[in-house]
Amino acid sequence: MSTPIPRPVARLTATAALTLSLAAGLLATAPSSASAALPSVDCTAAGVPAGCVAAAPVAKTKIKIVGTAKVGKTVKAKTSAKKVKWSVSGVKTTYQWLVGGVVVKTGAKYKIKAANAGQKLQLRAVGTLAGFPQGTKTSAKKSIPKLTPKVTISVPKVKANKAFKITVKISGKGVTPKGYLEMYDKNAWVKVPGTKKKVRIPVSGSKVVLPKALCVALIMQQYSYTGAEAKQACAEVTTAKAKANTRYKIQFRYVPSIPQHKAVKSKVKKFTVK
Repeated sequence: MSTPIPRPVARLTATAALTLSLAAGLLATAPSSASAALPSVDCTAAGVPAGCVAAAPVAKTKIKIVGTAKVGKTVKAKTSAKKVKWSVSGVKTTYQWLVGGVVVKTGAKYKIKAANAGQKLQLRAVGTLAGFPQGTKTSAKKSIPKLTPKVTISVPKVKANKAFKITVKISGKGVTPKGYLEMYDKNAWVKVPGTKKKVRIPVSGSKVVLPKALCVALIMQQYSYTGAEAKQACAEVTTAKAKANTRYKIQFRYVPSIPQHKAVKSKVKKFTVK
């Protein structure tokens, strides 16, 4: 009977044993999918198996905006970037401000601009750490109110049988008007002759002066009408020969073509021709 030949026993160095132990731990905790992320694992560390995919750090701190979300106001992050806690230690936090889902600024503070009116504001915390994908956490959305322009009408002293002009101003902090004006007179919105369309005068600045000639030119340009048709459309608002002892009542509505502004009416303007 032959004597069994003893097999050599492998001796592991401390480093090799540690590497195998780490690998075994990863394989034991890894999900069945080879591409699944491994929580709290730095895939750049020594001894980590090939194909390791780390999970992004998860923020444990609630991200919140402090301040009034209004044009001209400054809002800030409730928690400083250094105090944001993550699921992994050593994560560096930076902040991003989003308006309408688009990043507009980085940092802990943001001064809201007129162009942001009518949109949603959010704050996003971004966590970075070598060996891990970026982690993010976003605050709840805050609505930024639309700007409310002020529409005012001025009419100089009007004399009988004389031409007069009407000046309409659209003003407000951060307001740059763009849209059109609708005219109201004699208890109805002034319509384009022969149609149900309201007369609309284009606006691209803070002041609109409406002498008869300008009104007619604008209506002709926008609706491709003849001079006679446009003249008739403007007759309710501007007249070349004001009638003596007549009391006029007029109103305008600004209808914006941009989302940052609200549609607003002027106060009713009353004046008497003497």
